[in-house]
Amino acid sequence: MTSNCVNMAGSYAATATPLETSVPGRRAPLAAGATRSRQCALLSPLRLGAGGHHRLAVSSRHRDGLAPSMPKTPGGLAWKATVAVNPAREGSLVEVELVATNTGSSSLSLHWGALQQGRREWVLPSRRPDGTRTPLSRLPSKACCGTNSSIKIEIDDPAVESIEFVIVDEAQNKWFKNNDQNFQIHLRKTDVHQGQHSATAETRRHSAERIVRKNRDAMQLLSKPAASHDKDSCNILCKKFFKLGEKEILALFLEEQGRAKVQLATNYAEQLILHWALAQKAGEWKAPPAGIVPPGSTLLEMACKSSFSEATFDGLGYQDGTEGGKETAKALLETIADLEEDAQRSLMHRFNIAADLAEQAKDAGHLGLSGLLVWMRFMATRQLVWNKNYNVKPREISQAQDRFTDILQNLYKTHPQYRETIRMIMSAVGRGGEGDALMDYLNSNLDIKVYWDTLNKNGITKERLLSYDHPIHSEPNLKIEQKDGLLRDLTNYMRSLKAVHSGADLESSIGTCTGYRAEELLKFVMEHIDDKSVEALVEALLEARAEIRPLLCGSSSRLKDLIFLDIALDSTVRTAVERSYEQLNNAALSLVLENLALSTEDNENLLCCLKGWNQALGMAKNSDNQWALYAKACLDRTRLALVTKGEEYHQTLQPSAEYLGSLLGVEQWTVNIFTEEIIRSGSAASLSLLLNRLDPVLRNIANLGSWQIISPVEVIGYVTAVDELLTVQKKSYDIPTVLVAKAVRGEEEIPDGVVAVLTPDMPDVLSHVSVRARNSKVLFATCFDPEILSELQHNEGKLISMKPTSTDITYRETAESEFLVASSPTAQDDQSGPSISLVKKQFPGKYAISADEMSLKKKLNQGEFSALNEMRHAILNLIAPVSLVKELKEKMQGCGMPWPGDEGEQRWEQAWMAIKKVWASKWNERAYFSTRKVKLDHDYLSMAVLVQEIVLGYPSKPIGLFIKQSIIFRSDSNGEDLEGYAGAGLYDSVPMDKEEEVVLDYTTDPLIIDCSFRNSILSSIARTGYAIEELYGSPQDIEGVVKDGKIYIVQTRPQM
Repeated sequence: MTSNCVNMAGSYAATATPLETSVPGRRAPLAAGATRSRQCALLSPLRLGAGGHHRLAVSSRHRDGLAPSMPKTPGGLAWKATVAVNPAREGSLVEVELVATNTGSSSLSLHWGALQQGRREWVLPSRRPDGTRTPLSRLPSKACCGTNSSIKIEIDDPAVESIEFVIVDEAQNKWFKNNDQNFQIHLRKTDVHQGQHSATAETRRHSAERIVRKNRDAMQLLSKPAASHDKDSCNILCKKFFKLGEKEILALFLEEQGRAKVQLATNYAEQLILHWALAQKAGEWKAPPAGIVPPGSTLLEMACKSSFSEATFDGLGYQDGTEGGKETAKALLETIADLEEDAQRSLMHRFNIAADLAEQAKDAGHLGLSGLLVWMRFMATRQLVWNKNYNVKPREISQAQDRFTDILQNLYKTHPQYRETIRMIMSAVGRGGEGDALMDYLNSNLDIKVYWDTLNKNGITKERLLSYDHPIHSEPNLKIEQKDGLLRDLTNYMRSLKAVHSGADLESSIGTCTGYRAEELLKFVMEHIDDKSVEALVEALLEARAEIRPLLCGSSSRLKDLIFLDIALDSTVRTAVERSYEQLNNAALSLVLENLALSTEDNENLLCCLKGWNQALGMAKNSDNQWALYAKACLDRTRLALVTKGEEYHQTLQPSAEYLGSLLGVEQWTVNIFTEEIIRSGSAASLSLLLNRLDPVLRNIANLGSWQIISPVEVIGYVTAVDELLTVQKKSYDIPTVLVAKAVRGEEEIPDGVVAVLTPDMPDVLSHVSVRARNSKVLFATCFDPEILSELQHNEGKLISMKPTSTDITYRETAESEFLVASSPTAQDDQSGPSISLVKKQFPGKYAISADEMSLKKKLNQGEFSALNEMRHAILNLIAPVSLVKELKEKMQGCGMPWPGDEGEQRWEQAWMAIKKVWASKWNERAYFSTRKVKLDHDYLSMAVLVQEIVLGYPSKPIGLFIKQSIIFRSDSNGEDLEGYAGAGLYDSVPMDKEEEVVLDYTTDPLIIDCSFRNSILSSIARTGYAIEELYGSPQDIEGVVKDGKIYIVQTRPQM
């Protein structure tokens, strides 16, 4: 590589290298300032003499001295420039004169513009040297015209503070910059003084030690995409199923962007033709207008023929590629698999194919872009071949990458609901690495073994090098005296390669985003990137992310560069936190939480967690004795948010990874941990590390202990460790078993033979699994201490006894003889619970629904459990008898409730559908199998519907469900309040109106900030609970709300 240098004299001394050598006829990239405003830039020729050596020099009153000696390149080429600013006599006129010296070039031009105070865009001065033109003009060739030529620039605008420029060698199409920055000439001495002391507006914001962050409210970082107006934004008005042999057709009548629309979907595998027409009355057939028929349809005289085709209906009953509840954009994934062989030729081919498929992915919605992400991720982690027998230039890869990322950039602008997925795709695009082999070889003092080790780690072998179109036969054979020079040149070359291959590389990303208000922050970041203490670095990284966030949410012309910069800043935060994990203090959690919020598109819940944690730190500073308890609540909310995000990723990405992985032959272990690796490589991983470290500390300060005991039972059993309770819920254990489960969601059944379930998860104490544990006399507890859980897991297969107290569990290894005594028939009789049975109800009324009247019962009794789904559909299609409607209206109005039908027929239909959904919930799978497990006759289970007005009260969850004044229809069966078996939660309660989910911010809530209010409310709840238990004579499961300081009880039942 040839290196040309430019030196600026005195206080402006600097060195520049060529930015790029371009192919003829293709313009090189502009300098940073020129990129900001290409229209506001000028090209002025430096007309040079015919001699072999020319000088560029300018005299100046405030020049500090001549430039140092000129560095020489291997070709003998050298540059030198001294710059002077000379005030002329005409008032504000300032004159700048440049005299050029050069060797071997006859076509130099100055690419320049002026900067005004407070603006970063270049402006065009009214006075310009002869021959000046805009860069968009054709570049004429220039003849040599003298041995010592100069160029004069006159500035008569007092608002202009400085001139920026780069030098262009037009004959070779090379651009020379000042260490990847523009050269800058200050026009006034005061400005020079400012420049020397780095007193720009941004620089004043930080000292040499750390930056001073802006005082901004967390909600200024809120990102909550508005509902999209594409096919995902629709309101389903009616939904019906029709039988098609053993399969079904789903018919949806929906409203989309103000237009009525009908969609049909089927799980019938063979090709189908729909013969259809319009009708105003039964039996009528009219051909539809040509403008509304599906593509490829055939219009007949009185009807239309339309073919079914594979498609993805996001969020609807049938998905393209749905298998076992797993949804994928199957057609897109199969297209990717078909094109993979061509994509393996090179990264250029892969990126071009990805660009071609982007539109199809967008049309498939979130699942389509998820499929594209999976493919790019497989590529980035080298599960797919990067280059097979094909030589390609970095420039060609860059062009293909630009084409693909330009499309992603446009999708980022137009589809904000997909931004998070698009970010992940862009972070996976173009990761290079082969050039590292030569670097490692040089750094190892020319150890050829190191060279091949690096290549092999990146999947490159001798055979692969020989298989290229232009085979590589030889390995490097260099002399030690060549090492330093080659290292310098190769470092510069690798920097250029990173700009092509690694969009998320921090240094190259910063280089492409000069000119923004975060520029000085980014300089601070690069200066402190290797600091051992990382807190100041992380603060600067986050401040930079916060500064560019408004630009990411806008439509900047350089949006792609900003996205890559934001990805790089995010990655650097994670790296810094992980390398200094043990040294970080409690305040670091706020920084890491903020970083995750800045990387998450719908981040309102995370920002509420951030506000809560900051408030907890403030409480600690003020010596509030409740701070640790409140901090623990914020930590639990944050952990729940991470779990929710992880489940979201698993639901959207894992099915695509499994299907595409099977098509491409990706190793199974890679597919199995695909979503896990996505999470580990993201911002959530470093946050999870800090949460795990702080949790036991806060529990200790708040005196919470290491356990939350949901069902306290003394047990003896053999330890078995599992990943998820869900995966073993249908299993039957032959011996008493203590399950240590990493994940418990709350909706699972407890397997037969299990005497204890221990988990780090925190299911609600009223969740299904919690109720089942209490019913079945199973020890159920959450353990918050990772060391205790690890110890229990290492007891795999051992027999242990466990004894719970109010706040702790003691356990020890137990001898077989003790187990035999505990499991003797006498001991079992002492612990046995009451037998459970249902008595068949005799209904004198007119509206009871009996399964005996349905032919589906026979199928169910024969073990065809698909009949449960058919049963629910049959109930949902019931039509209300007129007499039932009349009687229900009278009863509701007699109780002072509003009658839905008074607001129109549609409101009554909503209420009627809610009633049917409660009835149908008798036949849900979980309830059916739960009653079978305890040997209850499901035929005897009778479902009534309780009608209640909704009371809007005090929320208590991270996400609040809010609804207008409405009615809720609740299950009230004879299987919900049995002694020893609480069926609450098995059946549905359905509000007439859809709830609105609202993320709740408790940082200004009087329950948190007003100690007297908190004590009053909690004391009232305690007194109410005591009074109810005294009334019924036993512990109670109580539900209620607090509204306007009053407590409303909506339900109480014996605590099982």
